Amino acid sequence: MRRAFICFGLCAALFAGVAQANAIYQWTDAQGSIHYGSKPPDGVNAKIISTGQQRSFGSNTEPAKVDEPNKPATQADIDKKVQEEAAERDKKLQEYCTNIRNNLAQLKYNSRVMSNENGVVVRLTEEERQARIVEAENGIKEYCKD
Repeated sequence: MRRAFICFGLCAALFAGVAQANAIYQWTDAQGSIHYGSKPPDGVNAKIISTGQQRSFGSNTEPAKVDEPNKPATQADIDKKVQEEAAERDKKLQEYCTNIRNNLAQLKYNSRVMSNENGVVVRLTEEERQARIVEAENGIKEYCKD
């Protein structure tokens, strides 16, 4: 249970400011948990998921695929590629929305929320918890149209 609060607190801390962010990053921590936020931690592979093009950051990224220079792209190829990219973005955004809704529920119904800030686990004050509730609600309004 404590681990869930710590993970939730970490996710909540990462979502603070998502509503103002132009980009949403996704990364996986050492325990295999997927996290989202406006700024990834240093030294972590992260992928931008909220912009038209997806760029990866970090040392373990795959090299970008380069189209053959002599092969002209047909409209059907371009349409297919755009549809695939849009479907992938929609999938990532759906994951983000699910996570932020779960975070919002935890913030609303648990008054003792823990946050991992700079490697130190601390309990959020009521004011911090209320501020994160507002930020999560704004993130849902901004990015989640369900």
